[in-house]
Amino acid sequence: MRIEVLYVPGCPNYQPAVERVEKVLLSESLRADIERVPVNSEAEAKTLRFPGSPTIRVNGTDVEPSETKTPGLACRLYANSSGIPSEAMLLVALSRAKEREGAMRVAERATPVAAVIAALSTLACCLPFGFLGAVGLAGASVRLQAARPWLLVGAFGLLVVGFLQLYRGRNQCRKGSPFSIALFWMAAALVLLIVLFPQVIASLVAGW
Repeated sequence: MRIEVLYVPGCPNYQPAVERVEKVLLSESLRADIERVPVNSEAEAKTLRFPGSPTIRVNGTDVEPSETKTPGLACRLYANSSGIPSEAMLLVALSRAKEREGAMRVAERATPVAAVIAALSTLACCLPFGFLGAVGLAGASVRLQAARPWLLVGAFGLLVVGFLQLYRGRNQCRKGSPFSIALFWMAAALVLLIVLFPQVIASLVAGW
């Protein structure tokens, strides 16, 4: 989780805001680095879309997303009529960030699995007819064979999506879990093996 505190140097509410964030993180048993970002000019304020000091963002999202104040070097007043966001506001922002990260974790793991399933579906043309009949796929084998190019495109497309999910998230300071990374590369290797050696993989599947 990425937390930023943007502030104008000398702002009296900057340090109390950092301390409140640290207090809420501790109360929720969350670990996150707090990045302190000084804003020194009007140009920087516009570039960073900085509505006032201090501004707190969780994974790039303002803790008070309804804020529409024009960017500039000024003190910020939150909805609680204070220069510091309330603990409740911070808790809501952190909870939403955790939910989004949880959803991303599920997507990171589901995408490579779907890619493997799509690739395995292309083996229908290579499996013995008796095996297909035993598993109830004899009738579907012709349709799957006709769809083989599209299934392969879909498998590689899903791998690209999975790669972006893992490594674009890293660039946004969200660490990919070791399990998700291992699952992705295992799926990528399996899809590649299915494409390069379909007869061999089909024989192994039929042997099971």
